[in-house]
Amino acid sequence: MLKKYITLLLIAFAGYGLNAQCPPGDVILSSQAEVDAFVADYPNCTEIAGNMLIGSLTDNTDIIDISGLSPLTAIEGSLSIDSNVSLTSLTGLDQLTSIGEDLSIIFNPGLTSLTGLDQLTAIGEEFYIYINGGLTSFTGLGQLASIGGNFTIEFNHGLTSFTGLGQLASISGSLNLVGNSSLESLSGLGQLTSISGNFKFRYNDALTSLVGLNQLAYIGGDLDFFRNQGLTSLVGLNQLAYIGGDLIFQS
Repeated sequence: MLKKYITLLLIAFAGYGLNAQCPPGDVILSSQAEVDAFVADYPNCTEIAGNMLIGSLTDNTDIIDISGLSPLTAIEGSLSIDSNVSLTSLTGLDQLTSIGEDLSIIFNPGLTSLTGLDQLTAIGEEFYIYINGGLTSFTGLGQLASIGGNFTIEFNHGLTSFTGLGQLASISGSLNLVGNSSLESLSGLGQLTSISGNFKFRYNDALTSLVGLNQLAYIGGDLDFFRNQGLTSLVGLNQLAYIGGDLIFQS
């Protein structure tokens, strides 16, 4: 009986050790010191049970290196990478395969690509890319196959194409392209077959054609073009068979 009791205790402590690899709930890292402390305290943390914020929702941070987060494989909630003005690489998220809710990348002007997210296959809900002036492409997201909510790309003035999204096949929400002034091509979206919501293009003045959407067959909502000064035709939508809402074309 005593032997059995000791065995149960050992199993319980072993389980506690596994659960203690990561902190419970949300993780907020708003400075380089906090990133370094997290790595020191949880060197084997693989799965975040809540949300994770790398950065700040209100102020610029001094974060420059997140490479110590390399054991992470999953985040059950949302991942926000926000207001890191000196961050130039997402190296450290290389083993991350899934995000249960949203991925937001907002105001990280030093990022030129998304290299570091190379193993990410699925985003459970929304994917939001906003004001990352140095970002030129989506290189680094070569394994991303599905987005469970809206995919919104707004005011990324260095973005020239969608190169890097070669496996993206479906978007379960809307695809919104707004104010990406250097976006010249939709190259990189060649595997995209369906958008369940709306497809909106607004204020993408460098875009001259829709070539790159060669497999897009289904749009569940509106196809909406507004103030894209260089776009004069819908060439590139050759496979589009269904639009569930309205076709809106305003210059």
